[in-house]
Amino acid sequence: MTDRKVDTQDFNLFAANFGGSSKVFSQGNFDYDVSGNVNSIDFNIFVDQYGKSLPSPAPLSISSSRSIPVAGPRLFGVARFQGNEGWEELILVLTSVALDKPGG
Repeated sequence: MTDRKVDTQDFNLFAANFGGSSKVFSQGNFDYDVSGNVNSIDFNIFVDQYGKSLPSPAPLSISSSRSIPVAGPRLFGVARFQGNEGWEELILVLTSVALDKPGG
């Protein structure tokens, strides 16, 4: 279910969980039943999608001339905004990135 194709590997995962409850989508609960039941409804959904695949995702591109000032390099860093300082700039950057997207 992670290879973007609906095939026999997915059927094996589904079959192993058929009749079970408290299951998630990747375990065959294709109709998102709140109890997590994997049953004939899920089988019908599986059969309808068998052999299909999703296209490759488009590459992510973010273009913005603005940057958020942060002290030192951080990836998912520990830099925190103090009070209202920095939030307006962050909102402007995020808005401009969203507007730069095609169809945005």
